[in-house]
Order: sequence, then C-alpha cells, then structure tokens
Amino acid sequence: MIQSVFILDGSREVLIEKHYRGNVRRVECDKFRDLLQMSGAGSAVPPVIRLAGSCFAVHVNRGALVFLALVAQESSPALALQMLERIAELLQIYFGECNEFAIKEHFVTVYELLDEIMDNGYAMTTESNVLMELLPPPSMLSKLLTTVGPEMASAVVSEGFLKRELPRGSLTPVPWRRLGAKYSQNEVFIDINESVDAIVGPDGRALYMCVAADVVCDAHLSGMPDLKLVFTDPLMISDCSLHPCVRYASYERDKVLSFVPPDGKCTLMRYIVRNPQVSLPIEIQSDIRFNADRHEGSVRITFVPRFSAAGSSGTEQCGVRIPFPFQVQTAVLSADVGTVRFDPSTRLCDWRIGTLARGRLAQLSGVLHLDPNQPCPERKPSVMADFYIPLASLTGMGVQRLDVYGEAYKPFKGLKCSTSSGQFEFR
Repeated sequence: MIQSVFILDGSREVLIEKHYRGNVRRVECDKFRDLLQMSGAGSAVPPVIRLAGSCFAVHVNRGALVFLALVAQESSPALALQMLERIAELLQIYFGECNEFAIKEHFVTVYELLDEIMDNGYAMTTESNVLMELLPPPSMLSKLLTTVGPEMASAVVSEGFLKRELPRGSLTPVPWRRLGAKYSQNEVFIDINESVDAIVGPDGRALYMCVAADVVCDAHLSGMPDLKLVFTDPLMISDCSLHPCVRYASYERDKVLSFVPPDGKCTLMRYIVRNPQVSLPIEIQSDIRFNADRHEGSVRITFVPRFSAAGSSGTEQCGVRIPFPFQVQTAVLSADVGTVRFDPSTRLCDWRIGTLARGRLAQLSGVLHLDPNQPCPERKPSVMADFYIPLASLTGMGVQRLDVYGEAYKPFKGLKCSTSSGQFEFR
C-alpha cells in the first residue's frame, strides 16, 4: 500500500503532497531529497531505497520532476513504481505536458486526480477515459467558472448552460471503456514502437541485443466492438505484459490479442524479443587514441545508417554521445554533418547529426587536450548512439489481420511501425 505521494520540482522542492494513510512526517521526504542532492541526479539514486525502519521510498523521474511514493515494508515496490508511472502518464494526457508549469497552473485538478486514482493507498481508477468522465480535463469554461465563484457557477448550471449528470463511465460493465461512445467516422490505429538495446564489440559484432516494444491502440469506435489482432510472427516474443482489456486465455492459447478496446489511446501490449537474429541498424567506427607523451588525444568517428524502410527519408534523429574520461580538459571537435558540442564540466561530447539516408556517412574528428597532472587514460571510452527509424520494424513484427466483431460498420484501419534506440553502445 502507498502511504503518501510527493511530486518534487527541478530544485527538489515539494510541489504536490498527498497522504492516503495518515500523515507521513516531512522529514522522511527530506531524507530522500538529501540523497538526490548528494547524487547530483535523480537517475543515480536507486528506484527503491530504505529510509528508516519500515519506510521505503520509491521514485521515478519525468524530465525535471521526481514522483516519489512512501510505502510500508510489506508493500510491493513494483506496484508503487507502476502507480507513479501511471500518474505521470495521466498528467501528460490531461494537460498535454508533464512539467512544473502545468502542475502549478492546474493545481486543484492534480489533487482531484490523485483522489480518484487511489483510495486508502490502493489503486482504484486508472483508466483515462473513465477519469475524464468523472473529472473533465481543464477547459476555458472550467477556468471561467472557477474564476467567477460558486454562486455564479450555480446560476450558469441552473440556467441550462451546463448540465450536471452522472458520469456514464461509472455505469459501464467494462471499466476501461465509456458507455455509449459514438463517432461519425469509426477508425482504429495500431502502432508498434520498438526500442533496441545493444552492446557492440570492437569487431562490429553485437555482444548483446534486446528489443522492447509497445503495441499502442488508438480506437475511435462506436458502440461496444470486439477486436481480434493477429501478429505476423508472435513466436519470436520472449516475454510480454498485457492490458487488462486483453483476454489472457486467448493469447496463451492462440497468441492472438482478443479485446474490447478502450475509448481512445492505450498500450495494449509490451513485449521483449531477446537476441533477435537481425543485422545492426547502424554502424559506428570509432578511433579514439591518447598520447601520454604529448598529453593529447585524437578522435575520429564515422556514423553510417544500415537500415531503413521503403518510402521513408532515412534514419532520423541520429546522434552520438561520448563520455570522455576525467583526464580530458578540453576538446576541439568538428563534424561534416550536424552540430557537435563539448561540455567541459561533464566532459560529454554530444553530436547531433539529424537525418541520414541509408549508406550515407557522417564523420566527426578532433583533438583532445589532457590534464598533464593526471595519468593517461588506459582505455578509450564507449560511444553511445541515438537514432529513430520511422515506418520500419527491426524485428519484422507486423499485423497480419485486425478483425472487428459485434458492430455492423467497417472502420478504417491503420498500422504504423517505428524503431528507436535505447541503450545502444559501441565499445
């Protein structure tokens, strides 16, 4: 069970404080803030840490914000992590952005959401379409009624300008879909978004590769349709997690997603493909050398896309990050494509390339100046790669068929695949 939820801003000050099972002393939150300040970054602190006694702190980062939950010893940390992730997603859905400005602007709505999401520390209502029936997103009318005060708001309601009715989302037998949904144009879109983690050795071979993917369904369908989604090659999936709307028995038996879709966008499935038998989507050749006698070094990086989809412009959002060792004082770097920056405080080289067509080379070169009072680095740093490939699935996963049952109309169906980099490291 979750005892309290805190949202901290970029300066680690408390923006939101919500208690579900009695008030927790602020000193417990202060202990966690001290750990964040000592580490310098929230990602350096483990997601679950023990504060004192039976109190544990569970946190996730979203940009500059830190979502913190204080839980008891017998609670599941995975449940607390999932709830914090869901809170951040709902704030993004409601306000269009999840940052300090949005929370301060919609301060009351955030507290109302936290009241509906959990009850006595347990998850209660987490589906966005049901929450929007119970608590409509902020609009110009709601801001106006808040400004004019309760008396004027009551007058507006009594005159018929605004109706008060029981939210239909609370009456539906399917908790993730609102009752009586109607659309003039019925359509459903399926997105398969893959993220690739890999470690590539000096010889160019993948020492480790794993693909994690999200299957996102964006449905705008009238009535209560029943959908069946068939993948092209579901046997390659190593592990998966399913949305509550997916019938688990049907997937276990036939590897088919059979479900009543939520109204709007949701993540139907998350799956992992371990050690896929595919080629690397990009190739990076790095030549980083250090000269101990001259206290200098040289850098030469070549970036080449090797994978793209038909009809796409190429590999987008290409980039390279090189964390140089502490012995490097300054660097003079130049690139024939894109922009390159070197941060002397963190010694991080950030090369933003942009879009590259398949097979086109991008090169970076430069000189490093080492600290003469420090020993020469013993090994060269790893190179981290970023990329985004639209309209393509690295594993070849796709949708073979999407059938709609229970309704007479024939909806428009769309499919889109994409591949992006996760932790992609070249050694």
